[in-house]
Amino acid sequence: MILKKFLIWLVKSIIILLLVTFIFSAVTLDFPKLISGIFSDVYGYSSPEAQKEAIGSLAQTCYELNKGDELTFQDICTNQSARQQIEDNCIQYRQSKRQGMQFENEQELEETCYQLESGQIDEDCKKMSDAGAFADKSKLGSLCRSYSNQEIDDKQFFAGFIGMYIGSQGEPKIGFLDKYHKIMNFLNSNKIIYFMVILILFAALYFITGNTQEFLLIVAGISLSLGIVIMLPYFGIIMYEKLIGFDTTPVMSSIFGISSSLDPKSILSVVLLLLLRTYNEFIITLGIILLTAGIAGKIYGIALRKRNEEQAAAPKPKKKNKS
Repeated sequence: MILKKFLIWLVKSIIILLLVTFIFSAVTLDFPKLISGIFSDVYGYSSPEAQKEAIGSLAQTCYELNKGDELTFQDICTNQSARQQIEDNCIQYRQSKRQGMQFENEQELEETCYQLESGQIDEDCKKMSDAGAFADKSKLGSLCRSYSNQEIDDKQFFAGFIGMYIGSQGEPKIGFLDKYHKIMNFLNSNKIIYFMVILILFAALYFITGNTQEFLLIVAGISLSLGIVIMLPYFGIIMYEKLIGFDTTPVMSSIFGISSSLDPKSILSVVLLLLLRTYNEFIITLGIILLTAGIAGKIYGIALRKRNEEQAAAPKPKKKNKS
């Protein structure tokens, strides 16, 4: 009997763990969008002063982007016409130098042309590109114009700006996010095997119980446990927001170099907001359904057990003696 209970508990625990990961793996996170959303939350839950400083810094970047026609290193790496312009200038410089012409900025031209001709610029461009250091300048310019024309508000401008740089860097290698993403990719790539393992475990559970009614009650318990595991963190985060509230001002100030101090509450706020972003309508709806089904199953199990106890306690009819 003890062995049977232990096996039921063990199989139940494995099923719950696998189903939770299976449910969350059904929603593949778009990391650039996720990080952009997190920074949008960081902006939204920071103080008006920190928001003003952040928008001012980004607006200055837009101003510097639009002023003058001077080529940047990003232009040389990402714009073929800009690269061609540098090559043409170097060819003209070499030809003019052979003819004996002098240049005021000869040292600068010599260094630039050497870097281009030796392949150093190509190597540096590749390193910068691999590191995700380039954002799409045309898209950034479009975002700046939309903000300047008041087509988007401060929060949309901030989220779009951050999201654009995150998108240019690909999927971020950020601690547990990177591990989580790898696990979810593995599960999504092996869903059939994963699903078959879950079915085998349910079959094993039915075999251990040896009773359809008992098996269904255990399944109801699994449903309740799944609902609690899925929804408890969600409700906990909502309650935290209502009772304590998020404060990301130190994080916002740290991003833009206004301050370097981070307090535990601001870090916790970012972590909770990140967890909240992993919940979507599908997961919340499924969690509520599982919770409701589990509670209904538990109520039915209690009623069934009570009825069985009453039947067991009821006096049995006496047999009549044959004369």
